Amino acid sequence: MPVESLRYPRRMTIETPRKRTWVGEWVRSESFWRDVVSRALAGLIVLLVGTAVAAVLGIIPWSTAGGAITLVLVVLVAVVALTLIATALLKPPGYRGPTWKLWLPVGAVLLVFTVILCVGGYLLGAIGYDPSP
Repeated sequence: MPVESLRYPRRMTIETPRKRTWVGEWVRSESFWRDVVSRALAGLIVLLVGTAVAAVLGIIPWSTAGGAITLVLVVLVAVVALTLIATALLKPPGYRGPTWKLWLPVGAVLLVFTVILCVGGYLLGAIGYDPSP
């Protein structure tokens, strides 16, 4: 081994990504979206349980807790519905894996149910409906 190669080693080149390309890599990564959805759902479930516990302990009134719990449940149902619809429609070309033929109809029914809950809640709030005596 020549002495020059020990004194002057080859330069190591580190590939640096171009500016802002890492955002595109994250958006296209399946694990990124899995992490985002799992953490968002975990947060909603913690919010749901925390609100219910606070209402049972009397920290917040049931009218407030009922609205928050309803909102969280509507969001959870909407996420499940959109996931079922996306799974049914966005299969990669040549996909031969297991399929469940009811994904699209069940997702559509859940989405319609979510829209009905949202519109009904808005209309009840608009007319001033108060369920408390």
